[in-house]
Amino acid sequence: MRNVGRVKISAGTDSHAFEPLEPRVFFSANVIQLLSSGLMAGESASSNLAKVLVKRTGDVRRSLVVSLDTRGTAMLGEDYSLRTDSRPLQYGKVRFTPGQHKLWLTVSVIDDEIAEKLEFLKIFLKPANTYRIDKRNRSAQITISDNEPTVRVAAMDSSASETAATDPLDTAAFRIMRSGSALSQELIVFYRLSGTASADDYTMIPSSSISSITIPAGASHVDLVIAPVNDGELEQNEQLILSLTDSTQYWLGASAERSAMITIEDFIAPPVPELRTPGDYSTLWGDNLIEGRIIGGRDARSARYWFDDASEDSVLLNLDASGKFNQEIDLWGVLNGQHKLFVEASDANGLRSKISLDVSVDVHQIYGLNFGPYIQPGEAPGVTVLTPAQVFDRLRSVARHTQWVRFFSTRDGLEHAGMLAHQLGFPLPKDVAYGLWNWEKLWKECGWPRGPGYNS
Repeated sequence: MRNVGRVKISAGTDSHAFEPLEPRVFFSANVIQLLSSGLMAGESASSNLAKVLVKRTGDVRRSLVVSLDTRGTAMLGEDYSLRTDSRPLQYGKVRFTPGQHKLWLTVSVIDDEIAEKLEFLKIFLKPANTYRIDKRNRSAQITISDNEPTVRVAAMDSSASETAATDPLDTAAFRIMRSGSALSQELIVFYRLSGTASADDYTMIPSSSISSITIPAGASHVDLVIAPVNDGELEQNEQLILSLTDSTQYWLGASAERSAMITIEDFIAPPVPELRTPGDYSTLWGDNLIEGRIIGGRDARSARYWFDDASEDSVLLNLDASGKFNQEIDLWGVLNGQHKLFVEASDANGLRSKISLDVSVDVHQIYGLNFGPYIQPGEAPGVTVLTPAQVFDRLRSVARHTQWVRFFSTRDGLEHAGMLAHQLGFPLPKDVAYGLWNWEKLWKECGWPRGPGYNS
């Protein structure tokens, strides 16, 4: 406005004089708003920035200072920094220069190397007399994500077993894994061990005296190998559990991924027969005892023996609870001469082993034998009736020791004796003889006629 000098107005006797008006400039009030939508930022280098637009409307011919406030779980200076264009934000204020309609508020996320949950930052406009705030756009929120890795564990081979000293190790392994973008640095993962297996039952590869393991830089996982130690003791299967523990350097995976279990099976030695005999087994006479025990094996054990390769004719050994046996060798069907005696042991796990001995069978025979089958208390001729199976079994006990046998009866079971003796190797009629102790009674029962010279 320009000064035009004095102005004088006269009307009648009244006159007034006016001073010229001073220059005046009128400004309209500024309206401030924050504009943003779905802002996300993270600690990784590719996503660590977020921008919020601060805008003013109205007369912008002069400068203007706008006050801001921040809230949320993210901490200024620890989790993020704020800048206006290229200048750090100071005292929570931003400055518009004359003619400036907008400026950018930049949020830079700080990679703090601490495992944290999702955090958020909320920026507010603070009221002042020099501007008004757009109520619909008075704040902006930024979500900040962490970039520390997530750690998990799994059993790559969940079963291992003790082995003999000369056998290869049967190992199992825990695999400790990490996922996330920060794999360029090595990561120390902490864990604890529990379960029924003790430190004497296994060794760890790599060996460690502390409950931690390092995932090398650039690697996504590392394996902790468990090698069982054969302690020579009979034990039940044992379990080893590895559980991950918290750290500020990483996150733990889901509950099912925080622990894993390995079963260590006890060493099961195959059952081995061990023989102890009064003699040296060089010659078998038919009354030798096979004596010994079964070493090793587990649960139900059994043993048998046979001659040469005739395993189908094997004879079971009578084992006691400790695996010992002591019984007479059955030489039935084994010819005199050189043979191999096989003894085999097995257990309920399917493990088996056998040994063999070179032996000479030399069963001496007498020329003939009077055979009386009554061997049990109370048994007597004319009183006891024997079954064919009893006669056969008792004949068999003497068959290897005589060239022929003589019977004293033809009844009460002995009427089958000739046929049974033939089955045992006494060819009729040469090697079997019948004797009649009551021939007159038999003559009468059969109704035979009296011949010449018969004398009653």
